[in-house]
Amino acid sequence: MRLVLPVLVTMALLVLSGCQRSETVDASQFNASNWAEKIKNPSLTEAEFTRLYAQAAAVELKSAEVKITGGRELSIKLTDGSELKSFLDNAWKEAKINPANRPEIVRRYLRALVASAPYASALAGQPDTNTIVAVIRDDLFLQQFDKFRSDNINQIVSEKLVADLNVLYAIDSAGSIAYFTETNRVALKLEMTALRSLAITNLKRLVPKVSRQGQGPVFRLVADGNYESSLLLAENLWDDQAKAVQGEIVAAVPSRDVLMFTGSAFAEGLRELRATAANLHAKGSRAVSTTLIVRRNGRWEKFSE
Repeated sequence: MRLVLPVLVTMALLVLSGCQRSETVDASQFNASNWAEKIKNPSLTEAEFTRLYAQAAAVELKSAEVKITGGRELSIKLTDGSELKSFLDNAWKEAKINPANRPEIVRRYLRALVASAPYASALAGQPDTNTIVAVIRDDLFLQQFDKFRSDNINQIVSEKLVADLNVLYAIDSAGSIAYFTETNRVALKLEMTALRSLAITNLKRLVPKVSRQGQGPVFRLVADGNYESSLLLAENLWDDQAKAVQGEIVAAVPSRDVLMFTGSAFAEGLRELRATAANLHAKGSRAVSTTLIVRRNGRWEKFSE
């Protein structure tokens, strides 16, 4: 399973490893239900929140070593030897006054943390163009990522798709995805149109088989468990899917591995799509958006009933 899950940090910086008194987090016995119950406890302390946040980070960054190095402070050592520092001041401030929404708060803060993880290796050299892919992320993801980006070196190459959905470009390597930066794009002399075409071509190779599941009125497109949301960009795919619905195609990508759709002429399907998308978005650690979009004249538009 590839590494990118994101959620947000107040600060996430690549730093040199150093010697500190710390507590290594063991997430081998992690249980999502128990974790959610504990973190929503109204009497949760700052130290308990830090430990639960660290457990969630360790689950998301499975190959990394996560340590609690201080009050509201984590150190995350990546497999390439680089280290991420995560400071939880803002996350705790927000979680302290909103117990019921703490799982989503943690997921949201972890997005940028996980997104920053691949940079140490990604910036070491230019990627093979055969590894560049297109992924779908929402506006909040970009906003959160920009909060800790200190310069233009790490600027993610992105373009608006529709509503709050954006196309981001990434480097798919064994076991992880690193976001494609503006520095990478300029060095490879790739214009945006050429970059999009290249990324979609690579995506077709990485995801050669796509199946439709469900008996209606809501269907899902299933690929490899990583790039379902990216299938919004597969132009030829949607001609065939239109035959399965009544009216125009209305779709949602509540998480990166879920692409759902129904027909605009079927009120029951629209209700089910909206409710299911909201539920999956609230519960998923790879959340994207609850926005419904409609396929019209060969392009996606925001759907309004």
